[in-house]
Amino acid sequence: MEHEIGEFPVFFFGSKDYAWTHQARVFPYLEQDLSIRAKLRRGRHGIYKEALREAAARFVELKAQKERRQLQEEQKNYKKPAPYKHIKRNRPVGRAQIFTVDLSEIPQCNCRATDENPCGIYSDCINRLLFYECHPAVCPAGERCQNQCFVKRQYTEVEIFRTLERGWGLRAKTDIQKGEFVSEYVGELIDDVECRARIRQAQEHGVTNFYMLTLDRDRVIDAGPRGNYTRFMNHCCDPNCETQKWSVKGDTRVGLFALCDIKAGTELTFNYNLQSLGSGKTICRCGAPNCSGFLGVRPKAISKHSHRK
Repeated sequence: MEHEIGEFPVFFFGSKDYAWTHQARVFPYLEQDLSIRAKLRRGRHGIYKEALREAAARFVELKAQKERRQLQEEQKNYKKPAPYKHIKRNRPVGRAQIFTVDLSEIPQCNCRATDENPCGIYSDCINRLLFYECHPAVCPAGERCQNQCFVKRQYTEVEIFRTLERGWGLRAKTDIQKGEFVSEYVGELIDDVECRARIRQAQEHGVTNFYMLTLDRDRVIDAGPRGNYTRFMNHCCDPNCETQKWSVKGDTRVGLFALCDIKAGTELTFNYNLQSLGSGKTICRCGAPNCSGFLGVRPKAISKHSHRK
């Protein structure tokens, strides 16, 4: 085909035609182009709609290929997460303390060993409703009690994996039921003075990742140097897990619980609202429809026409 200097060949989706064109007549494809309803003559309208569908499918293919290449490149450079010490329970540091109470002060629920699911997720266990974990020596349900997830470490199976844009993440290896206990958030237990000192030291050394989560008015959990797998959970403005503060053997502990049914292979996330120190104005890359754009900023309201997936 004849063409002028500066023109280049293009292939059209829909009509399967070829043509020569120049840069001024070419515009980048956008994901929202598929929803455009242009007013065209009847004969061309069907071809244009088909072209949009084909272009959208090809765009998805190319985007996936690009993401795979990026992930492969990142995996070459980051084969393992930064080192940390794995611990099973909170470890007090400095002036921070772990509190205990006498057995006589532990609340007793109204469940019985003969109940179908004593102290279970959907039971009327008064302790569970008040975020108190039953004590094995006090609960009337005895060994059948289903409200001892923290003490027994009844965690769901998870695995660490490399995400595309947000470093390392955590995902479920098995299906998780709505309301189910995922894991406890553990780390070094420090006071507010130590917390601020660690943040200043991190900033002086250019460290931008923080794993600090406020436990109560005087204590903070820092899962940076020592913690468990929950330290790898990323933030999301529309998360599938949430943090809950529970009283366990007289002390406050933080657990992560499923907000919805979660399929195996899904990344586990929670909203960092509870993390009051160290976040700053960090850009959020969660990709949720209601993403606020920054960590620590309230998510946008989801339209009543939107549907959570």
